[in-house]
Amino acid sequence: VPVPLYQDSIEREMAFIVDHAEARFALVEDQEQADKMLGIKADCPTLETVIYKDPRGLRHYGDDFLHAF
Repeated sequence: VPVPLYQDSIEREMAFIVDHAEARFALVEDQEQADKMLGIKADCPTLETVIYKDPRGLRHYGDDFLHAF
């Protein structure tokens, strides 16, 4: 079930929605959104992976949590 989030949502808002949806993965557009997901990772125990579309700024991230589309 898709659970949309506004791009300008703050981490606290995103964490609430992602946690209550028990999301296992998230599709994000860019580094800004990926960074927000990394910031809420500890608050969302079911979130296993984040898939990003735009690799700019993310190529040297060494987190197994992030994957390119």
